[in-house]
Parts: sequence; structure tokens; C-alpha cells
Amino acid sequence: MVELLNISTWSHSYSVIAAILFIVICVPILLLQQEFFSTPKVTADTLKGGIAIYVLMGVAWAMVYTILFDFNPSSFAGVQPSQFRSDLLHFSFVTLTTLGYGNILPMETSARLISDLEAIAGIMYPAILISRLVSEYSSKNKEIHHGN
Repeated sequence: MVELLNISTWSHSYSVIAAILFIVICVPILLLQQEFFSTPKVTADTLKGGIAIYVLMGVAWAMVYTILFDFNPSSFAGVQPSQFRSDLLHFSFVTLTTLGYGNILPMETSARLISDLEAIAGIMYPAILISRLVSEYSSKNKEIHHGN
């Protein structure tokens, strides 16, 4: 983990690209979340935004795994060096959805910690999304029934 903070070791081109993509992906995630939770009415666009946030979260976590793998290929077991980008994207979505195929395993402490955080986010985000939708639906039904 300390290696990631040492800028002189950033000669790893995949890490530099992944770090830039991570930042580029996090900006729309934050903007979409702000819009999703501040809008008073849930529309089809709100739902699409909520799904987009979830998908972008999976891609952002994959960028973090790419950085870890680039610095330490033994961070993950089951990743093919020739296709590590697609393997790590697959691992990210398997972890985010808590599906857990087990074909790719985090082996190093940092990889396990980050995948644990992703799994927690993968559980919490849909729960928050669904509770927001149920809350809006419930309040809309109350307005309809009290209006009659």
C-alpha cells in the first residue's frame, strides 16, 4: 500500500491510466448521486441515473484493482496477465453484486480490504436506492388516498 503513495514508482502505465479513469469516473458518480438524492420526484431518468451509478461504481472499483495488480500481480489469484483488465472488471462486478464465483481471489491484505469495501458498497447502495424508491412510492400513495 505504501508503494502506491511513492510517486516515483508510477512508471506503471496501467496504473497511471487507471488512476486517471478512476477520477474521471468518480466525478459523474458524485454528480449523479447528488441529483438522485436531491430530486423530489422519482422519474424514469432518476431510475436510469441510479442504475448508471451502480454500473460506474463497478468500473471505478475495477480501476482500483488494476492499480493494485499493476504494482503487485500476486494481489489476485486467477487473473490471467494477458487479460487482466477484463478479469479485474469481471471480479469487480462479481464482488459488487456479492455473487462471488470464486474464480478470482484477492490474496494480499490490501486487495482483500478493498474488495470487502466494494462488497459492502454493493449491498448498501441497492438497499439505499430501493428504500428511496419505496419511500417516494409510499408518499405518493398517501397523497393519492388523502386527496380523495
